[in-house]
Amino acid sequence: MTKLCFLYLPRPQFTSLQKKVFPVYFSLQVGLVALTAVTYPPWSLFSLVQHGHWSAWVPLVANAVMAGLNAWVYGPKTQNIMVERIHQRESMLMHVPCVFSPSIPSPHTIHLCPGHGPCCTASV
Repeated sequence: MTKLCFLYLPRPQFTSLQKKVFPVYFSLQVGLVALTAVTYPPWSLFSLVQHGHWSAWVPLVANAVMAGLNAWVYGPKTQNIMVERIHQRESMLMHVPCVFSPSIPSPHTIHLCPGHGPCCTASV
């Protein structure tokens, strides 16, 4: 889903989608690891630790650590960086001078100031 959205959505909409989807995804990841640990037969997590099934609890603990890092460390850092990049991009586009403005637009015209209205165009 992320690859398709990245390819077909403009960057501001893609960023907005990521800000809404990834926290839910990371929360579900943490919840499903906890659900797996709680419902492990016959006595949930206690049976894993008590009987020494390291081949079952080591991957579960590794998954829990990674899910926690995603939810509480990397997810918020990524969101902050995305917001910072949006502000950087907006400030850069506000200071880009309009150098070229063709009098007759061609079918291959690109707007140089997306999101800020048609300020200038360039033919490709």
